Formats: sequence, C-alpha cells, structure tokens
Amino acid sequence: MRKILVLFMFFSLNSFAFANDLLKINGKWDCSPEANGEMALISIVEYRTQDMSFTHNGKVTFIQKGGVESILESNTVGTFQLESLIVKEQIDSIEIAIIKDETGFLTGAEESLRKAMLADTASTITKSINENRWEKINSETNEITVCKKI
Repeated sequence: MRKILVLFMFFSLNSFAFANDLLKINGKWDCSPEANGEMALISIVEYRTQDMSFTHNGKVTFIQKGGVESILESNTVGTFQLESLIVKEQIDSIEIAIIKDETGFLTGAEESLRKAMLADTASTITKSINENRWEKINSETNEITVCKKI
C-alpha cells in the first residue's frame, strides 16, 4: 500500500510540474540574440498551449560593406510538444520574404532558408524557465538562447 501511495504522489507531482511548465511557456517570447556588426536578428515566438501551436516571426538584417543593409523576414506556423522540458516543434507552413536587397546579396535565399528550416529537427531543451525568462539549449548545436517574455 505504501509503494502505491508513493507512486501516486510521484505521478501527481510530475503532472503538476508538467502543467506548470506548460503555463510558463504559454505566451509571446523575444528570443533575439545580441546584434553583431554583420547581422541583427529579431526572433519572436508565440506558444499557445491551449492548442499546442506556435508562430515564429523572424527578421534578419545583414549589414554589408559601407553599411548597406539586406533584410529578410520569415513567418513560421506549426505545432509543438512538451516532454520533460524538451520542446519539439513541427512546422506546418513557412513564409519568407526579401524586404530589402539593393545589392542582390539575398538572391535565392528564400528557398535555401525554407529547406534549411524544414530540415531542422533539433529539439529545444529547457535549461531554466520562469514567468519572465526562458533559457533554452539547441539539442544538436548546444547553442544557448535566452528569451524574455513580452
């Protein structure tokens, strides 16, 4: 009887922790890295736990010689799963648009980027999360991303 009670308590706590993590993930996150001299990336992801879907809006500004900018935007929609602090995303659609490209730097980039995004199967491992900050690790590259709730 004692073993059954201990197992029940363990599963109850595990379920509570899972529900709590889902509540923390729900919402809009700014996962933009610090800009460097050659590139600035804006990365906004919204996770909706009520239907386990996400939307990712990205904007990349490439800064070339002489300060000339080329800008590319993307919008990705899909679903996600959360399993033991690991987020797995499944992309349903990707829209990519070249916003500014005076030098031809981004010619052909849309299709290459679309293929790369669809081929990316890396999961996100949550290192830490609270209501305002989410530190996550790419499971393939070990790159750490810090997101802020917006």
